[in-house]
Amino acid sequence: MSSQVQPALTGPSSEFWKDGDIRYQLTNGSSLKIDSLPDLLITALSVELKDDLPAQRGLDKLGIVDPDERLLKFFDCNFSSFDRYPDLDLNGNLGKREFIKCCDRGICPAEGEACRFPNKLSKKEADVARCIALGYTDAQICYELDIAQDTLRNHKNSIERKINMKGKPAIAAWAVKNKII
Repeated sequence: MSSQVQPALTGPSSEFWKDGDIRYQLTNGSSLKIDSLPDLLITALSVELKDDLPAQRGLDKLGIVDPDERLLKFFDCNFSSFDRYPDLDLNGNLGKREFIKCCDRGICPAEGEACRFPNKLSKKEADVARCIALGYTDAQICYELDIAQDTLRNHKNSIERKINMKGKPAIAAWAVKNKII
């Protein structure tokens, strides 16, 4: 087990996740169901959301105006997957955002804003990576996403730059690893 995994599993840092409508926290090697987010996490999420204009726009698109509901949705969209890495350290610093496998993927009006795609992919680039991982041909991708061949080529080139890998097999493997499909 890597040293990056250890703090979330056995130390005082916290890993959070959601299973259905139930939220959990793992800290000091113990997991517990939580009815509300801890104050330290709420403070960290508030700071993060305050500086994230795309996420604010996304939450606006979803019609979420209540500040507490906005924080919960922001948490759900960015930190609610069990990835074995700390989401919050003892000093109140948030960990890396997670790509959440969401049942609204592809139909959410806030996709790519309230949540983020790995490696800063755009929504269209994530769609292209998903199609590649599903084994679509270039013609099928162009038809499915209603884009031209040149546009597809530009998206694939951009994806390769952002993930630092070349070729469709590498994009497909990356998409699966990062839960794009």
